[in-house]
Amino acid sequence: KLERILAPFRKAGAKFKKRPGTYLIIPFIAALVGWVTNYLAVQMIFYPIKYVGLDLFRKEEVPLGLIGWQGIVPCKTRKMSETMVNMVTTQLLNVQEVFRRLDPKKCAELLAPEVPKLGQGILD
Repeated sequence: KLERILAPFRKAGAKFKKRPGTYLIIPFIAALVGWVTNYLAVQMIFYPIKYVGLDLFRKEEVPLGLIGWQGIVPCKTRKMSETMVNMVTTQLLNVQEVFRRLDPKKCAELLAPEVPKLGQGILD
């Protein structure tokens, strides 16, 4: 009975002894394949920033078009930023408290150069 249990292990040992290089290289090939797929996945999450491909049929905020691709994060920037602003303003910060802490003179000093430009932009 013990011989029946050990027979497959002896057979595997004999195969390994015939071609040890083949079996020893398997973990390295598996590691390389794993690294390449992980690298590619991270690249696809963040790049390309602008849509690359033929913009024939594409839904809003969907990174995969009919023929083309845009990174997941750049594609969903609007939704992610809206969600983040909503979370920060409703759960983390009180907007009134933030405005109370602002120094009015410092704000006026920082905004003074920009207000005329903004006004002109509205008039144009």
